[in-house]
Amino acid sequence: MTNDKLDLNVFNQKFQAAQEYLEQMLSQVNGDFVPSELLARTLQELSTSVEELHVISEEVYEQQEQLFVAKETIEKQRQQQYFQELFESVSDGYLATDVKGVIQEVNHTATVLLNVRREWLIDKPMAVLILQADHQNFYTLLARLQQGEQVQDVELRLQPREKPFLYGAFKILVVRNDENQIIAFRWLFQDITQLRLSEAARQAAENDLQTAKMENLRLVEVVNSASDGIFVTDPNQPDHPIIYVNSAFSQITGYEPDEVIGRNIDFLLGKLQGTATDRQTIVQIRQAIVAQKEFKDVILDYRKDGEPFWNEFKISPVFSERGDLIYFVANQTDVTQRKLSEAKIREQAALLDIVNDAIIVQNLNNQVVFWNQGAERLYGWKAEEALGKNINKLLYKDTLPQSSEFQHSEVQGLEVQGLEVQQALNEQGFWEGELHQVTKNGREISVESQLTFVRDDRRNPASILVVNSDITEKKILQAHLFRAQRLESIGTLASGIAHDINNILTPILAIAQLLPSTITDMSERNQQLLQIVETNAKRGADLVKQMLTFSNIQSSTEKLLSVSDLLGEIQQIIRETFPKLIELQTHIPPKLWSIRGDKTQLYQVLMNLCLNARDAMLDAMANQSKLTISVKNKWIDQNYASMITEAQAGAYVVITISDTGCGMSPEILERIFDPFFTTKEVGQGTGLGLSTVMGILKNHGGFIEVSSQVGQGSQFQVFLPAVPTGEIASEPDVELPRGNGELILVVDDEVGICQTTMTILEKYDYQVLCAGDGIEALGLYTQQMDKISVVLMDMMMPVMDGVITIHTLYKINPQVKIIAISGMVSEDLKSQISPWVKAFLSKPYTTAELLNTLQQVLPHPGLHKFT
Repeated sequence: MTNDKLDLNVFNQKFQAAQEYLEQMLSQVNGDFVPSELLARTLQELSTSVEELHVISEEVYEQQEQLFVAKETIEKQRQQQYFQELFESVSDGYLATDVKGVIQEVNHTATVLLNVRREWLIDKPMAVLILQADHQNFYTLLARLQQGEQVQDVELRLQPREKPFLYGAFKILVVRNDENQIIAFRWLFQDITQLRLSEAARQAAENDLQTAKMENLRLVEVVNSASDGIFVTDPNQPDHPIIYVNSAFSQITGYEPDEVIGRNIDFLLGKLQGTATDRQTIVQIRQAIVAQKEFKDVILDYRKDGEPFWNEFKISPVFSERGDLIYFVANQTDVTQRKLSEAKIREQAALLDIVNDAIIVQNLNNQVVFWNQGAERLYGWKAEEALGKNINKLLYKDTLPQSSEFQHSEVQGLEVQGLEVQQALNEQGFWEGELHQVTKNGREISVESQLTFVRDDRRNPASILVVNSDITEKKILQAHLFRAQRLESIGTLASGIAHDINNILTPILAIAQLLPSTITDMSERNQQLLQIVETNAKRGADLVKQMLTFSNIQSSTEKLLSVSDLLGEIQQIIRETFPKLIELQTHIPPKLWSIRGDKTQLYQVLMNLCLNARDAMLDAMANQSKLTISVKNKWIDQNYASMITEAQAGAYVVITISDTGCGMSPEILERIFDPFFTTKEVGQGTGLGLSTVMGILKNHGGFIEVSSQVGQGSQFQVFLPAVPTGEIASEPDVELPRGNGELILVVDDEVGICQTTMTILEKYDYQVLCAGDGIEALGLYTQQMDKISVVLMDMMMPVMDGVITIHTLYKINPQVKIIAISGMVSEDLKSQISPWVKAFLSKPYTTAELLNTLQQVLPHPGLHKFT
């Protein structure tokens, strides 16, 4: 039987038969046993079969061994493939090096992290992958591994190709052979760059929250000692968690660090969901974070216990030197007390705004830091226009040069009006006196000023408090008083010498008249000389008479007079004696009130004014001139009287003499009533005409008002008290029309007139805006055009006069209602602006005139309300 043909079934059958036979034979054995031939043959066959079976079993074992080796090889290959796939797919980098650190194998993750191909890495020393700064650490580590030292965890910085370095956390496996010799190293590493950057950000926040450049310097104690709350978020992690808070943060908000760290900033913003403003604030903060921009604002925040507080909140991005966003740093400052103080300051400022004085605070560089409403009213500059400006450029025409001596004083760089002020401030910390300043529209004013140093805790000057009171009107009244005193002094002097002159002139005049009758053969030449002496003596007597009238000494005869009759005589003289190129117009209404006075003196007053008007028109050399005389009854109330120094409330007859002559400049207008002042050439006038007019009117209890403009003529208004008959015994008891909340824009460069008009209008239920010149008026009207019902426009103003302003207003709004106001409402002026104005009002005006004129322009009260 051959091995390849061996039938195991047959073998089993034979072996079983032999076994049965053997058992049969053995059961019959008694004593010695001699095997039979059959048995011997069977045993021989059995032995042969056993040998064959042994051979077969050896072959089967050998085949099983081969099969096992094949299966083991397949299993190893399968495991190797599995491990290779796992090796390539793991997220960690893997490097295999020999004992010298030369790379033998590398996985896919490592090639991605290092940004290099596998083929380039094989057979390269691992040191080429290590950051140059960490080479020494790597070689030290490799030497320790070669010596058999067990190193489990180590950190090295790797330098990928064309990319920033990364932080690698290594686990190292040492490979040995059967003889326990080190033959290789396995390097498994993780990219922990983001972790290290986050830690660096936190470390930088603790060390230096502004620059993040001092990674190894610990400044946590400094940050914790800061009074501001500080917290840091990591924008490179999901949800931007808070990674650090300082002690002040906990004190301000009430949150302990472990309650906040790791949570999103929305945890803190969640309490702001109350109002629309709060929600808008949250949106702005989130937009700033997304845009990597700074957000800064003062918001109403809430502490842990729900208590509100004012939080000056600022969150800023912090970038690395490479421009990468590292973290956000947030600052919190509890400014609740400051807000309360500001509210108190605003309350105090509101009180300061009530006063009429200008209250200003300027720093030591002359910049305005506070400007109350009194300053706005006085100077015309709004607070937003004045704040931060140099006060000297605002209030003075020229900045005065600074002395070198003052530059070394207590406050350097301070410039105010005059070295005396500077010296007083430095020596005493206080100065008061009079200053001359200008308003926004260029009007010169006088102020009573008090300057005081405001000092800090160390008693060093920190700023200057300025309190200015407008004394312009007071100065004008003083000037009137001084002028009256001067006139009185001159009058006293005139009265003193008048009698002496009369004593001198009397014999001269008498002798001049006597000589012709005593000398019969007097030549014609001598008679002419005597006539000259007599004529000049009479002129001297008339001059003395004028001087006595001026000094209020000349006696007068007062009686009840009719103004119409007095003016009738003057009209006749004017028409007979004045040049024909001068046209005379008169407006004399019936039922004029009577006056009491000396007819001759009043005749002298009116003729003097008419003669001056004639001369002014002749000087103008116009082809056609117009002299206008008008009269009216006028009741002056207390408001009207407050505008005129010499006026008192009561009934007056007003005679107005207007001309179209050359007019007068403000400088001449100020001096026309001074004795011996004249603009005429020598020999053409004494300069006592208008001063005599003033004296006569004062004797009669009246006064005179003048308005004039160069090239526009002049207007003289003579006010004579009316006789207190029953018809005019008291102010007419007429109910004045009231407003209904209409907004009136008053435009006048005279502060006193603006304030008086405002008082009247507000008393009678109007709302009022005031402007000091045409430019300011245009600005106010443009802003509130739909609310302003009427514009009261003064015609004579600096910067931009009334005519130009009215024309511009009409262009802005053809429906604008304008009332023109002037101290001299001439026909020419009326013709210029009549297309654009609704009414004319002469200055000064009474309350009744103002309110009635407004009533005419506003026929439907309440049509335009100020809301």
